[in-house]
Amino acid sequence: KREKTLTRQYSWQTQNTFSVGTSLSIKVGLPDVADITTSFSATVSLTKTAGQVHTDAEKYAVDLGVTVSPMKSAKIEWVITDVTQEIPWTAQIDIEGWFAVWFQEKVNDHYLWFYDVRLLKDPLLEETKKGVRYTARGVFTCVHGTDSQLRVSEYDIGAYGGKPSKVYTIPLPSPRLRSR
Repeated sequence: KREKTLTRQYSWQTQNTFSVGTSLSIKVGLPDVADITTSFSATVSLTKTAGQVHTDAEKYAVDLGVTVSPMKSAKIEWVITDVTQEIPWTAQIDIEGWFAVWFQEKVNDHYLWFYDVRLLKDPLLEETKKGVRYTARGVFTCVHGTDSQLRVSEYDIGAYGGKPSKVYTIPLPSPRLRSR
């Protein structure tokens, strides 16, 4: 009897990012008397998108008798095959409504102004009827065990370490997943 625990991980992350900049400059005053110039610049950056890693454990247990022919010795190897899968994914994020801008100095007697999200301009944004759409892309990666078997190599007595006289495999049932 023997047990082995394998750990598998799932992770995902986004690949695309976007940055939006807005600039506004206002000049008011009386010609040749006084001019007031105010400017505003805002940047929205979504360059850091968190990924996540999820870890599960697979526990393999073998409790199997192997019959060896008379006058033979055997080398038994337990083989567990892991598979890594990478699955590309895409998600469309629709942004609708308004965003607020607070000016440090009043503009037309107000500090707070609201702008339609459709005013945001970036090559990664697509305009929709109600707002803008951002398409996030990433890769979902997972590693898991798919196969477990015993490889039995029989040797003539005294010839262990040489060429086996017979090699065969014994398939084992699929592992049962136990989360940690």
